[in-house]
Amino acid sequence: MDIRTGKTIAHYSAGPESFSSNFILYFYRTRGGDMLVGTGRELARFDSAAGRFRKIDEVPHGSQRSIAEAADGTLWMATSDNGVHWYRKHSGEHGAYFHDPKDSFSLAGNNVNTILIDKSQRIWAGTEGRGICRLDGTAAGGGTPRQTGCPAITFSG
Repeated sequence: MDIRTGKTIAHYSAGPESFSSNFILYFYRTRGGDMLVGTGRELARFDSAAGRFRKIDEVPHGSQRSIAEAADGTLWMATSDNGVHWYRKHSGEHGAYFHDPKDSFSLAGNNVNTILIDKSQRIWAGTEGRGICRLDGTAAGGGTPRQTGCPAITFSG
């Protein structure tokens, strides 16, 4: 939208070459300048050369709820139905945390509403009815993020 004139400059909607859901939950601009959109089904990046949004295939489908970016550029996404996902654009690496009832160090629940990265680069995930978990996203040497300490810091009302 052009703020001065109040006119719409462009309109983007779901389609085969774009995001697949018009249920838009957030916009996010990365430190590198990428414009992202989280929808009810996936994460998509704006391709300025093509003038459209493209799905980020490395991030599995899930209803996006929140996003945060770590100092190293790793994106962390909370989903309402598919746990927490992380993605490093520069390397293509990606992974996820899920609830596993057999693993006391797994995510407390797969319905995650919000994600936050604090000043110490600790990742906090707020779940639906299962409390808060802290995830270790700063493995030494830029290694694979791992989940630590969920039972010790999971709070519930």
